[in-house]
Amino acid sequence: MAARHGGSWGPAHRWITAAAAGHISAADTTGLFLGAPAIGFVLTTVPPDFQHLYDSARQSVHRHIVDLAHRRVDAALTRIRKGDLPAFAEYDLFYGLTGIGAYLLRTDPEGLSLERVLKYLVALTHPLAPDGRGLPGWWVRHDPARGESPHFPGGHGNFGAAHGITGPLLLLAQALRRGITVKGHCEALWRICEHLDAWCQLSPSGPWWPEHISPETSTVDTRTTTLPLGRVGATEPRASHEPDSSPGSPCAPPPSRSSTRTPCTAP
Repeated sequence: MAARHGGSWGPAHRWITAAAAGHISAADTTGLFLGAPAIGFVLTTVPPDFQHLYDSARQSVHRHIVDLAHRRVDAALTRIRKGDLPAFAEYDLFYGLTGIGAYLLRTDPEGLSLERVLKYLVALTHPLAPDGRGLPGWWVRHDPARGESPHFPGGHGNFGAAHGITGPLLLLAQALRRGITVKGHCEALWRICEHLDAWCQLSPSGPWWPEHISPETSTVDTRTTTLPLGRVGATEPRASHEPDSSPGSPCAPPPSRSSTRTPCTAP
């Protein structure tokens, strides 16, 4: 509030000092909402007139976050090479590499650590085929509560921004808008959008997307969608919600795809 609306910085300084007074974890379980990345993100919001108060702390925390990002990317790429399914905490906004990437986009947009996070997110969008099922790479091995449930015996896909694939979509899109891209960047955006288009549902109030999808049955409700496995790996979108295809757009549609934009329609 003080940074946005120009109030006294004193109370904000006291809260920041209290938050940073004790042990700050930079363990591999930390993320944008916990530990060093959380403190680091807070310090990016300090108004220019007060930034000198936190220079030393900001630099120290940043070094730990950069090291954390490299360790987390290394672990994630090792998991991908093994063909294992991920967990939310690997890539999500709260505790995963999307949240760490959001911090790096603000603080070190030209750095190697952000480049590696973006490359990982591109890799995450490629299909993963454990047992030949052809699941998308962001399909997690657990249920929506991060446990095991008979309703999600094969794990699930999540479309939420906090824990699902739309979090990586937002980070990749924000990086693109700033002119920061890696190999396969636009193709990754396309793959995510194709999955979103394929699962678009209609209601009297307009289009909506399920929060969760599971591969077991063919029931649909407003929170969890479970459909046959063949649908999970679908690559043909139900409709076309495409990035800007105007001349000069950095993410114009591939030649093989139509650039006609149509609203979400029923199958």
